[in-house]
Amino acid sequence: KPGATVDDGTCKYNVTFNVDMSCSGENPTTVHISGPFCGWCDQGYNLSDPDADGVWSGTFALPLGSLEFKYMIDKFANQEDLVGDSCGVITDGATFANRELIVDGPISTNDTYGQCITCN
Repeated sequence: KPGATVDDGTCKYNVTFNVDMSCSGENPTTVHISGPFCGWCDQGYNLSDPDADGVWSGTFALPLGSLEFKYMIDKFANQEDLVGDSCGVITDGATFANRELIVDGPISTNDTYGQCITCN
């Protein structure tokens, strides 16, 4: 709430997701974030790439706390597989792994689709 000095659990913070698709070998029509917050839905938080540079982005108001998610393309036509990567820590990490973000205020990500390192 405007002017609040303490978060009573109802405050939301801008989280900007940026995912570089240029190393993925994919040519997606849509890119979005999905997770338990929407029952692993096929649309989740939609991202966009208006300048066609391969980096898809979106800013969303989210509450404080842990956010489990992964990037998906074209309504589940393809999705990240982060098993064995350092950024894929949620779930068992051996047969399935997702990303985790701790929302502790306004924050921005710089991810590479399907991997934990930057795209070269």
